Amino acid sequence: MTDADLLAFFGNETPKVSPVDVNKEGIGIPGPDFSLGMMLRHADGKPWAGAPVRFNISTGRRLISRVRNTPPYVRQITLLTNADGVAKVYLQPDPDMQESPDSKYRIIGHTQ
Repeated sequence: MTDADLLAFFGNETPKVSPVDVNKEGIGIPGPDFSLGMMLRHADGKPWAGAPVRFNISTGRRLISRVRNTPPYVRQITLLTNADGVAKVYLQPDPDMQESPDSKYRIIGHTQ
């Protein structure tokens, strides 16, 4: 899905986007199953089912996949939200690099 496809999907409505799991500062963090989820809602608060969300690893040595512990592992992926308006990826270590437990990474979910 191209950037133009994403823009065309949402038209003139801007979705409300929020991480599924957050820390005490309100910043998105991986869930207990190493998932990172983004929730999309319409302006009226209803879940936005079937909406595309592009997850992109911008820094760090982590990879993501559609299914936990299942290849392929990639740096960018576009998924559709489920009936609850949630799209979720699973964090995986990059098998070609050694990673310490305190490694930092940043993953961005895009809708536009």
